[in-house]
Amino acid sequence: GETHTEALGNGDGAQALQAFVLKQSPLTYVSAPTPSGIATSLIVRVNGVRWNEVRNLAFAASQDRAYTTLADDNGRTQIVFGDGDHGARLPTGTENVRSTYRAGIGLPGNVRAGQISLATTKPLGVKEVINPLRASGGADPETRDQARHNVPLAVLALDRVVSGPDYAD
Repeated sequence: GETHTEALGNGDGAQALQAFVLKQSPLTYVSAPTPSGIATSLIVRVNGVRWNEVRNLAFAASQDRAYTTLADDNGRTQIVFGDGDHGARLPTGTENVRSTYRAGIGLPGNVRAGQISLATTKPLGVKEVINPLRASGGADPETRDQARHNVPLAVLALDRVVSGPDYAD
C-alpha cells in the first residue's frame, strides 16, 4: 500500500463516539503474529500523542486513549473514539486528530521486477530506484460470501488454547 498522512479533523470534547472516515481506501493490513493473523498499518495521534486501536470500545476504560475501526462494504474505514465511559473522549482542538496509514491492498500490489522506477521522495544522493525482485503476498479482500464461510472457522478458537480438531479445522 501507499503511505498517507492526513489530518482527520477537529476533536470535540463535548461529543461522544466522535468518528472520522479515512480519505484513502482500502486500509492496508499485513500478516502478524496476532490472534486474528493480521495487523493494521493505521497510526492515530491526537495532539501528537499516539492512541491505541482496540477491538471493541466496550472493554476500554474511561481514561484509555483508544479507538476502534469499522470497515464498510466499499472498503472505507471509519475511526470511532470513546464516549468517556468506554474509551476517552477526544480533547477539543483544531485539526488535532491526525493519522498515518497505508492504503491499497490486493493483487495489483504484486508488481513485476523492474516495474517501480519512481521514488516517492528523493533523498540527497539518490538518482534512481528500481525494484529488483517481483512483489508477492498481495491478496484481494474476502468477499462477503467468503467471509461467511470463514467466520465459523475463526470463531472456533476465540483467542484460547485449541484442541487438535480445532487446529485441524
